[in-house]
Amino acid sequence: MSDTYDKSEENRGKSAAVPGYSPEVGSRLSTAIERIGGLRATSTIVGVTDEQIGKWRDGKAKPQFFAMARMAEAAGVSLEWLAGGDVPMERRHASAPPVEAEPPLAVEGRAVAVDEDLMGLLVDGIIAVYREENVGLPPRDLGRQAARMHADLVGAYDDPNDRKVAVKGMLAQLRRDLREAPVGAESKRRA
Repeated sequence: MSDTYDKSEENRGKSAAVPGYSPEVGSRLSTAIERIGGLRATSTIVGVTDEQIGKWRDGKAKPQFFAMARMAEAAGVSLEWLAGGDVPMERRHASAPPVEAEPPLAVEGRAVAVDEDLMGLLVDGIIAVYREENVGLPPRDLGRQAARMHADLVGAYDDPNDRKVAVKGMLAQLRRDLREAPVGAESKRRA
């Protein structure tokens, strides 16, 4: 899945913006960026370059859902507000239903909590790789693959930032594995 808006739109003129973008959305993104501590801090938290966040703010690229969710969380604002909704800026924790804790994953015999940001990156990445390679992937298999990759990353890296960097390598290996898989009647590759 690409972060950038259709390039043919950019060729029509500098004023072309992502559908749904408005100056109000740009202003809200600027507010969130300031609350987090600037572009660099925001890019570290969100997991994309500061240039990409600037493109989102300026309406030149559409943001990824999970990245926007991380930005809203870090800025302490409502995701719906950040996306331009007519709701209060501040998140309301009191009205949110209680979230039941997910059972922890086991890594080498010890339980570990699910890193939701990491899991989101993995799911987005796996879906993108399978789509780009034109291979079908049932949701149950997506979940299993993401859980295995998550467990491997949590077991191998203590630092969440190191885990996020390693996701790129794991997805590159997944892409190579899919390309090397035989294409035939038993394959899930789409015609």
